[in-house]
Amino acid sequence: MRTTRSGKREIRSRSLSLWVGVCGLGGWLLLSALILSGATSGFDAAAATAEGTTLRHVIDAVFPLVATLWSPELCLLYGAIGSLMLWRRGAGRWALAPLAFTLLVPLEVALKLWVLRPEMPDLLKEWPGYPVANIPGLGGGSVLNGSAMRTGFLCALAALLLWRRGGRAGRWASLGFLLLMLFTSFLRVYGRYHWLSNELASQLLGVALAVVVERLLDAEVIGLKRRTR
Repeated sequence: MRTTRSGKREIRSRSLSLWVGVCGLGGWLLLSALILSGATSGFDAAAATAEGTTLRHVIDAVFPLVATLWSPELCLLYGAIGSLMLWRRGAGRWALAPLAFTLLVPLEVALKLWVLRPEMPDLLKEWPGYPVANIPGLGGGSVLNGSAMRTGFLCALAALLLWRRGGRAGRWASLGFLLLMLFTSFLRVYGRYHWLSNELASQLLGVALAVVVERLLDAEVIGLKRRTR
């Protein structure tokens, strides 16, 4: 049977998302290993001390809002809204995945305490409005940054779903989510709230998990369509 043009695009889209997931997971593992070995300490400190005092003052002024928008509480709301929308579109049991992911804050805290990076100079600022992030061992001392992981997961999942199912408008919206993810990362790193390597590693892990969830959602929707024929 000859593959249609839309079918070929679908195959390319699935292959691309698979490669994104593999690269995201591999990048997270590699960066985590480099962080734990201390190999990233030099460029982390360099990124934190880069010039730009005026811009940092601007970032400090707006960052409490940014921190609130990506707080565990609001991410829980985003996950609940996303799960509800997916459930209503017939995504089945895996529609609960975004909500389940945002409920993993206790696991995030446990991982932060378990996987600590080598000692770093005291260059980072306290995280505004979220006291848990400033407990010794949970902020700059950990490999995992929960806010970066949540940002990567939610933005990447929205981008993947919109890119494949939202038409031309959806593709523009997916690019907007990716730009939001990158812009938020820039604010965290340049504003001295996260180390560069931690931000990248956590975002890559979030993106990789988003690809896994998107693949499971796609398989669930295809299975439901076959069962209802």
